[in-house]
Amino acid sequence: MTSPYLTSITPDSFSGLIFGFEGIKNTIVLLNGPTGCKFYHSATTDNQTLRQMEFDPLNYPELWYFGQPQVPCTYLDKRDYVYGSRDKLTEALRFLESSMNFDLMVIVNSPGAALIGDDIRDIAMDEIQGTPVLTVETPGYSRDIWDGYSSACCQIIRELLPDAPLPANTGTRKKVNILGMSIFHKYYQGDCRELTRLLDLCGIGVSCILCCECTFEEIMGMRNADLNIVVDTIYGMDAARLL
Repeated sequence: MTSPYLTSITPDSFSGLIFGFEGIKNTIVLLNGPTGCKFYHSATTDNQTLRQMEFDPLNYPELWYFGQPQVPCTYLDKRDYVYGSRDKLTEALRFLESSMNFDLMVIVNSPGAALIGDDIRDIAMDEIQGTPVLTVETPGYSRDIWDGYSSACCQIIRELLPDAPLPANTGTRKKVNILGMSIFHKYYQGDCRELTRLLDLCGIGVSCILCCECTFEEIMGMRNADLNIVVDTIYGMDAARLL
């Protein structure tokens, strides 16, 4: 009984997507789904990145946050699965657009919401102006966590990085991107600091550690790096090939 139970609660591609996008600073990852899909991902992300220093149920009292600082949720119920999620998604986006400061908006369908058929990208484009928006219609619930994380990285590269020719590298200091690190990895913060320190001793700068507390500006500068370093192949090789 123990083995099947543990297997059934292993984080999956849906979790990998959320943890990947949550690894970008000042990004809102809006979960289009019921609250039952929210709490694990919100708690895990907050425990890893420590956005609030103490738990107080009166913090983040807004309808979409439910007392947790990350992964707001549209709290879909049975009626929404019949008539669609447009109303709640629109209301949530209007609140976030008017009340929150963010560099990137990501909307991820829960596995159940993926069956509704709403065009969440079209809904988002009507509400979010002047800020990049990424949408994930189908989260790949039955796939492994690294598949979801890798998909998030690849989507970021495809949709955010420009296809224009690279400018000439006039600097003398080489730069690298680090791929395959996620906020779900144990001790990821110490690993990132140590890798950065060791590369600095070699005279090499780190342009971006993708989806591991990187900034939007660091992502936009990834194409100027001289080399991509993959530290975990199942998490980072697809992104490296795409770059």
